[in-house]
Amino acid sequence: MKHPWSEFHRSPADATAAGAADATGDAAQQGSLYDGAGPEEPDVDAAGAKEPGADKSAAEKSAAEKSAAEKPDAGKPAWPDDWRAQMANGDERAARLLERYTSPDAVGKALMAAQQRIRSGEVKLRPGPEATDEQRAGWRKEHGIPETARDYDVPILLDGKYDDLDDFGKQSIDTFRSTFHELDLPPEHASKIMSVANEVALKQMERQAEADAVRQEETEDALRVDWGAGYRKNIRLNAKFMQDRLGDGWQSFVTARTPEGSRLADDPKFNRFINQMARAEGGSVLQTGEATAGPNVQARIDEIRKIMSTDYPKYKRDGLDAEYSKLLEGQRQETR
Repeated sequence: MKHPWSEFHRSPADATAAGAADATGDAAQQGSLYDGAGPEEPDVDAAGAKEPGADKSAAEKSAAEKSAAEKPDAGKPAWPDDWRAQMANGDERAARLLERYTSPDAVGKALMAAQQRIRSGEVKLRPGPEATDEQRAGWRKEHGIPETARDYDVPILLDGKYDDLDDFGKQSIDTFRSTFHELDLPPEHASKIMSVANEVALKQMERQAEADAVRQEETEDALRVDWGAGYRKNIRLNAKFMQDRLGDGWQSFVTARTPEGSRLADDPKFNRFINQMARAEGGSVLQTGEATAGPNVQARIDEIRKIMSTDYPKYKRDGLDAEYSKLLEGQRQETR
């Protein structure tokens, strides 16, 4: 007796033929007037040969099967040309990833290899959002990740110390550390990133100092045209006026930057405005702290550069950036 599930593996034509054969068999067991009739034999001529064309369909089928077997891709699935686009389903990142593979077969093999590496423990996945604090802490410890963000010992600009930074500087370092910890970066990677960031910041500082020196020189040229021989006197008068009105912090005021990035002290209109106010108040001449020319200038420049590289908060707090630009401008004047 045949199993009933065998019919699911037959085509309609096969099922029909099989049904007919089963019926014939059943009829034979029960007895039929067709018992012994048998299939009709092909016509044979007097010499015993079959009619031409009797075996033609069988020969053609055999030739087709042989031709298919000789093809190199025989039996392989025919993937559509856009299989990557269909698998990515609009995901650009997935589409770029799929470009690495030559066929869906290769994708499947890569997936199985990755799963095997994970199961074997060779690859330990980073804990997901559902992980507990204990699981995340254990994974970090196993991979050498600092326990807290503050534990990242990263280099600080100009070899400075965290405790010597102002509030903005500390907040900046804390932001970097928090980001490193959030991303579970190894300490060596965090230090490298901070080193690159420091290099970029230092180059920006040097570039800013050079730009300030150029603007200061242009401002002095413009004011000398307006004030002539009274240039130095008016500068002293401006300094005296601002110190009287603003106190010792007046240098921080004149080094504040405009939206365009230039300092107020390097704006000719600002200097003319202050001079008009000072004269209206009947201001008097006071020393301006002009730098002495010659070797003393270079010595002071070297001193400020050293402070800038070792104690940047002091460099900004004491207004040394403004003095530095002024000294550079003085050197430019001497080489004209």
